[in-house]
Amino acid sequence: MLPYTELRFRQQVERAIRSIKTVLENNKTPECPTGGGHTYDDKYALVELVTNTAVASQVTCLELLGLDEAKLKKLKQFAQDRSVTLRLKVEEKCTFVRQTERQKESSAYVTEKKGVAGKSTTTEKVITKFTDYFWKFEVEYELFAFRGNDIDDKILLIKRCGQHELKTSANVSPHPKNTVIPSMDVNITWLLNKVGDKCQATFSIDRFDKACHTPRRNPEVEEAITYFSDFYTWAQSVSNYFKAQLFPKHSKPDSFDFNLINSNDVLVPCVPLFVNANRARSQGLEKEKKNTLVGINSDAIPGSPVFHASDLNKMLAEQSRGLRELFQRMEVNFSNSEDIIAATDAKVAVIADYFKLISQHYYNSVEFVEDLIRKQLISAIGRELSPVDFNTYMAFHNKRLFKKDFRQYPFSYPVRFEDNAVEGTVSIEAQQTVGSDVLPIFTHVRGGKATVPMKFALDASSYVSFYGERYVHGWVSNQFAGKSGISSLNLVSRARQFCSYIVMVGRIVSADVFQPTFSMLVRNKDEIKIPLELETIPTPKEFADAIASLSPEQQRFAKAFRAMKLSSTLFGVAVIQIKPQLEKLLNLPYGSLAKEISLTQRLLDLFITYQIPSDLVSYDGPRNLKLSLKIKIIETNVSKIEEMVATTKQEQLLQHQNERLFQKKEKIIECGRKGGFFPVEEAGEVEHDRAWHEGREGGGEGGEGGSIDFEECEKSVKEVKEVEEVKVKRAKRKEKRPEAEGKNLASCEKEQVYKKKSTVAKKKMDVRAMKEREEKKRNIEKEKERERRERREREREIARKQKEEQDMREQEMLQLEKEYEEARRLDEEEDRTVKQEEKEREGKGDNRAAVPAKEEEDLTAIPTSLESKFEELDEDSALRPTIINPGQVWTKKFQKTLLSPVSVETIRSTEQEAEKKKTFDLLDALSRSGSLDIDYASLHVVVASTHCFAESLMNTVVKDNINPIEKVERSNLIIATTIHQKAAEDIIKPDQVERVRTFSPKLFMKNEDTA
Repeated sequence: MLPYTELRFRQQVERAIRSIKTVLENNKTPECPTGGGHTYDDKYALVELVTNTAVASQVTCLELLGLDEAKLKKLKQFAQDRSVTLRLKVEEKCTFVRQTERQKESSAYVTEKKGVAGKSTTTEKVITKFTDYFWKFEVEYELFAFRGNDIDDKILLIKRCGQHELKTSANVSPHPKNTVIPSMDVNITWLLNKVGDKCQATFSIDRFDKACHTPRRNPEVEEAITYFSDFYTWAQSVSNYFKAQLFPKHSKPDSFDFNLINSNDVLVPCVPLFVNANRARSQGLEKEKKNTLVGINSDAIPGSPVFHASDLNKMLAEQSRGLRELFQRMEVNFSNSEDIIAATDAKVAVIADYFKLISQHYYNSVEFVEDLIRKQLISAIGRELSPVDFNTYMAFHNKRLFKKDFRQYPFSYPVRFEDNAVEGTVSIEAQQTVGSDVLPIFTHVRGGKATVPMKFALDASSYVSFYGERYVHGWVSNQFAGKSGISSLNLVSRARQFCSYIVMVGRIVSADVFQPTFSMLVRNKDEIKIPLELETIPTPKEFADAIASLSPEQQRFAKAFRAMKLSSTLFGVAVIQIKPQLEKLLNLPYGSLAKEISLTQRLLDLFITYQIPSDLVSYDGPRNLKLSLKIKIIETNVSKIEEMVATTKQEQLLQHQNERLFQKKEKIIECGRKGGFFPVEEAGEVEHDRAWHEGREGGGEGGEGGSIDFEECEKSVKEVKEVEEVKVKRAKRKEKRPEAEGKNLASCEKEQVYKKKSTVAKKKMDVRAMKEREEKKRNIEKEKERERRERREREREIARKQKEEQDMREQEMLQLEKEYEEARRLDEEEDRTVKQEEKEREGKGDNRAAVPAKEEEDLTAIPTSLESKFEELDEDSALRPTIINPGQVWTKKFQKTLLSPVSVETIRSTEQEAEKKKTFDLLDALSRSGSLDIDYASLHVVVASTHCFAESLMNTVVKDNINPIEKVERSNLIIATTIHQKAAEDIIKPDQVERVRTFSPKLFMKNEDTA
């Protein structure tokens, strides 16, 4: 069938209304249903009447094809225990009859010839012989119904044989000798079961069936649509056979008016119409009158706008009249009953087309009722809603549902050390649509201080234990037809300037073990986004149904893997604060580094970049020493380590430079030995490196000098330059050498005089230049002397300051030694006091160490608890456990320097591994390879579930007749009661208890049984 479109449906209804007005009284006005003037039950009644009308209309058509009351009763008997099939069986034959010959003369033409005797005229004609072959084409078909697979026990409706003579010009059969057309079958058991003993249509909808959702969505209507869809396909096949296969085989198809085979002008009574309500209530009910084989008999509903059965019977009678009138016209046009195209064939073809109209009208009618419900709902709300709108409402609804102490809270937590300022935030944020606001998700949360440590592995042999805050979150998302209303879900970590902390993402694998999959260091205005992906696993009922027919071994295998999947639903986020742990590592009181920003940054760089052992920088003196002195000692230790690192760097750099110079020296010597040319540029580099090296030897930035023999290197460079200069001079003299031949004596004398004058002038210039050089040299000596005096003054000033600093350091060291001794004395007194108290307690029998530690909750039991609750309380089997998986590609926003713009980079698997290694190196230093517990940390465990609806939001309400608010509310209560370990009535506001009890009674059954 064609899909429902409102425009085509409106055209069908308008055409039907025009015909119906001619049948009904003037005080009855048929109209298409709108949003008002009727009740929801009227929609059920309307669908039932439309279905009964379609049943009666179809039986009426079969009546015109030969079905009578006796045959109908027998078919109903067949349908009581077996299926009944309606079949069109067709056989075609084509046999040779005769052949004939015929001649055809062409027109005569005259030919003139001239000869000696004169003109002669000849008349000629062409005679063509043709052979015609005649064939007898026969068709025989039967339309009958039979029970089960017993074709012999059949009820014949139509049987016809026709023949027609075909002519061909070749001795080739125009059609196969024998052709058996594949049987065209349709099951009509449903139709027969909807006809009562009194030949009345008896279709009705069981409104109390759990599978009945709406007038359109219920088992009875679904069966009807399936039947009419199959019948539409059958009728299409029958119509195509007659119109596209049989009728074109006639030798003179133009002699027939095939336009008569059209039932569009005949009333199709199965349309969803109401009669004007006011007039319908004022009129009296007429006595039912049936003019067809099957009619309609239904109880009238007082005040209902649905048509009365008597009106529908009138429409069926009008349908029968219209078809019979059409048959009469076809009998005039298709009069030869022996031919292959006869009135009977035309009737079957037009009835097949009318069957299609009935099926299409019925489907459009029930779809219209559903579309009407949709439009009414949209009109009431104001617009069509999406999953985003539903999420917005549920956030509002949950605030009104739960008590204050059990409300959902946004997953956005500050990273804070006691009452100090916030160092950053960790949140799970969702963006519902692209471009919309990014907000944290809301979860049911329970938390507190941990009394038993949780641990994670640094490597195969080292475990780190951590305490701090523990939070258990329960989050319920929803999906409509696979769409959740969340375009992106991210774990976002942000740090403030000069602040840092560690975030680890992983799973809870046992009662006291956290297994981190990823780890990152967030510092100095970093913002790291980790995309989160949701993976749902089957509900407990779906899993049980899937393994029900498996062997015990296969079931145990499947259950083992499901247990692993359930444990993966414990998504963990651990946040470790660095400053408090750094203070503990350095043996400083908590809060000591709150304002020591520079020292903190220096320590982190040493731990992360160089993996410096923490013992080298930590404070290991008396406990009672002043805090400022402790920090000063640590700063001194850090400075020594930094100085050592810098010295090591410079030595490595110097070694690299020496190796480079040595290689160049070897190259210069080798070139000189072979008499080759060494590039002047590289020789210049050697001189530059020599100057840099000498500057380092003279007390420059570098420290001590190297071991290169620069004198020998310089000598080699000079030798190379001298050799090159001699070569150049020889070449120039050779080019400028005057040739003695051809010169006269006078020219030679002039040349000698010129040379003498040039020599005298040159000597005068040399004397003047020498004086200038001497003057310049004296000035240079004076400048050097002045610089030497200034340098000596600076050295004396530096020495004086160094002496003052040395005196101050000595004084500070003396003061430090005094305070150090005093602090050590106080430590010894405290230790003696503690030991004395322990001895006294032992003497009194007070053994406080024997007090058992409080047991911590086993978080791995939460998925199992939820699994049992889902199975018990989730009646729709729609709440699925959900695994949260970190995405593969992260994004990081950061600033390289304080004045740099914000940069964004992508972190992929390689960078993620490097980031994890870096943070684990830091954790190894902070925990002394696991020997030092981490006190200030927080662990967030998120247990996610997804309530899945098969249809979209609007289809869930319209088609399934489900209020998703109540369903998701129940899912939220299942999660909330598990997380908070409270009964449902204890966490719901008192004014909401009765409403929730009405729609989710199972949530309260245990408490009622206990009471």
